[in-house]
Amino acid sequence: MEHFEIIKMTIDILLVMAVMGLALCFAKSSSKGLDKQAGKIIELAGMLKNLVKQADSSGRSLNDQLLKRRSEMEKLLYEIESVESRINNSITSAEEQRSLLEIQAEKSKAQVSFSDRPSPSRGSDYDSPYSDERPGNYSVAYDSPASLNPHNSYSSAYSNSSIPQTQRVAEPASFNNSSYSYAPITKAKSHSSTNIYGEVLEEPSRQTAYGLNKQLEKTREPSKYERGFSESMQEIYEVAENLLNAGMDIRSVAARTKLPASEVQMLARMVKQESESRHQEVEEREEVVNSSQAEHDPRLGVLGGMRRLRQTL
Repeated sequence: MEHFEIIKMTIDILLVMAVMGLALCFAKSSSKGLDKQAGKIIELAGMLKNLVKQADSSGRSLNDQLLKRRSEMEKLLYEIESVESRINNSITSAEEQRSLLEIQAEKSKAQVSFSDRPSPSRGSDYDSPYSDERPGNYSVAYDSPASLNPHNSYSSAYSNSSIPQTQRVAEPASFNNSSYSYAPITKAKSHSSTNIYGEVLEEPSRQTAYGLNKQLEKTREPSKYERGFSESMQEIYEVAENLLNAGMDIRSVAARTKLPASEVQMLARMVKQESESRHQEVEEREEVVNSSQAEHDPRLGVLGGMRRLRQTL
């Protein structure tokens, strides 16, 4: 019995030793596989680190490039805005200079036109504008009574003229005491003639004193000096007439055109008479047309229909 127990113990010891040997072999084989996988893992970790470093460097470079491009774009935008502001400033300055040049040109034209005007003193070749007899070389223009008004700008501006003063004709101080008298215009009844069809026959156009003076100026060939003087005065009077038609008062027109107030007053009367005469002609024609329509003869038949058709056309 004792030998049997010893055999059991030896067998158990042998089994334990075999299990331990197997465990050692398995451990050795597993350790070798782990060593191989650990090397691969280390290599992969190194590759990942390199990739991360490369990505970081490339991101930094891209960020730097984007910042550079952004700064360049901002510089370009700033330059464009500065150029635009300069262009706008140059345009505004050019417009201001143009307006100043236009004003200076108008002033120079006015000065040249007034410098071409002779002295208001009249020589032996000139006569009073209110007299009926005029010399042959006299240009019909509007002469001012500047000799009687020492405070007039026209006489003060041309008092030092080189034209010899041989004779000075006295003129009335104002147009209220002049030899010309303007009777009030009264509306007369229309006596315009009509034909059998009731059509109004055209009458010769009425001419005012201003238009008659223009025709008298065209009837004769003026001299070189008189031509320049009459042209400059004609331009000045046309400007004054336009200002009066625009509704400007006499004082402002006289101050703007450098003409005496008496001449501007006379021109205003002429303009008023001309407008009233035109208005009267229009009213007379309307009255004639209305009367012809009211006095329609039904016996005309087709002729009356033709006349009405012409009037409607």
